[in-house]
Amino acid sequence: MESYGNVFDPWEISLCKSLVLQFQHRYAWLKLDFDDLFQQCLIHWYHARTTYTPEKAASPRTYMGQVIKNQLNDILREEMADRRRLAHIAQSLEEMPPEESTEAVSFWPEDTVSLRIDVQRAVGELAPFQQQVCRLLSQGYSIRDIARTLKRSKSTIHREVVEIRRLFSDRGLDRYLD
Repeated sequence: MESYGNVFDPWEISLCKSLVLQFQHRYAWLKLDFDDLFQQCLIHWYHARTTYTPEKAASPRTYMGQVIKNQLNDILREEMADRRRLAHIAQSLEEMPPEESTEAVSFWPEDTVSLRIDVQRAVGELAPFQQQVCRLLSQGYSIRDIARTLKRSKSTIHREVVEIRRLFSDRGLDRYLD
């Protein structure tokens, strides 16, 4: 591990290390490099620590912990988005038929375009909080993780999921829900 000189106090390095290790343990399947995560979090904290105000009643350690956790959640969201993008790649270019082939190749079949439009409309009808819940569900978050992220109870999130499902069902989109 690198030496950070007088840039960070020992407790800042220790807290960051502890939170990154907890994150890696919880999301071990992501296979993210510790040093990369650690440095990203320390850099983020370096820029964010100037926003700390002692009058807000949180200790510097508590504030830093929340800043680092938020940064790790942002990293998790980015990783999940990258994985979703990769999951949508249906066929490699090497496997595609040549251009002169009579086999039709369509990247966006008509029913897929229509479905995307229908889903976007349905999501647009949701309340802003329901849209947040829907977005996190689509990123693979569990109800427990959503409740923790949005700082709400699991029962509140569950009720919102029921409402989201009802709206999708009313639009004939229930077969696309997990």
